[in-house]
Amino acid sequence: MLLLAGVAAAGALLAALQGEPAAAVREDIGPLDAARVVALLRAHDPRRAVSGRISAVTLHERELEVLLDHGARRWPETTSRVHLQRNAATLTMSVHVPPNPFGRWLNVRARLVQTGGLPALESLRIGALPIPAWLGERIALRLIERAELLGELRLTADVVQQVRFAPQQLQVVYAWRDDSARRMMEALLPAAEQGRLRVYAERLAELAARERPAWEVPMTRLLMPMFALARERTAAGNDAAAENRAAIVVLALFANGRGLPSVLPAARDGPRPRPLRLLLAGRDDFPRHFLVSAALVVESTGALAQAVGLAK
Repeated sequence: MLLLAGVAAAGALLAALQGEPAAAVREDIGPLDAARVVALLRAHDPRRAVSGRISAVTLHERELEVLLDHGARRWPETTSRVHLQRNAATLTMSVHVPPNPFGRWLNVRARLVQTGGLPALESLRIGALPIPAWLGERIALRLIERAELLGELRLTADVVQQVRFAPQQLQVVYAWRDDSARRMMEALLPAAEQGRLRVYAERLAELAARERPAWEVPMTRLLMPMFALARERTAAGNDAAAENRAAIVVLALFANGRGLPSVLPAARDGPRPRPLRLLLAGRDDFPRHFLVSAALVVESTGALAQAVGLAK
């Protein structure tokens, strides 16, 4: 029985893993793609929406793939593709796995069908291995939990009323609620990241207060002590990349006149940095462009960061 179990497990791995990705790697996200997605997000910003009003957003297949590619950055070497049809959609995701004798790629293909509300899973294949839809739903829920995406899932279930599929386009019918903006922003940031950003926002408020009564300061006067804090926290055992990312993001928001509460509403109860005009080579536009570009690089996929930078 042990031998049979081993053979069955090996057979399942052989069927699930494959030598090539089913979703081919594509790095051709351009400035027009980024500009279109940014325009869509701005047009449907929950912070400016009327609570309870029914709205709809239509995404073309290309726009949806740009968003999926960006979202897949949570997992290194992961690509995804989507094919939209009438009343159905096929989502393909390829994940690169460590070296093994069975295959280097885990290819997942899911077919979703339109319902009166959120789509339902009709079929699922992992490589050449078919998975029952009921089991696929359980696996998906477990993966969502492990990826800390339950907040996004619950928000989607509360806000989205129906998803409609048509050839090469998808329509989402939704209605924001009073707390949707807060829930969306907080769901995008894990609790640990929220705490980290608040630490740097508090330090920035201290640094800005020290510059009184000046209203213009060289960018380096804030940049250097913020990165000094990142070094201190890294030496204390925190992740170096995460600490430096937080410092850059907080500085980028500040330089562009946006405080941390603009992306993390829960931070409204924290100290607010005194407004300052940052200068680089005597100009105030250089710090804005430099810090925004830096934030895009550390928080985005390389292709998307380049496209948004070019569009800006």
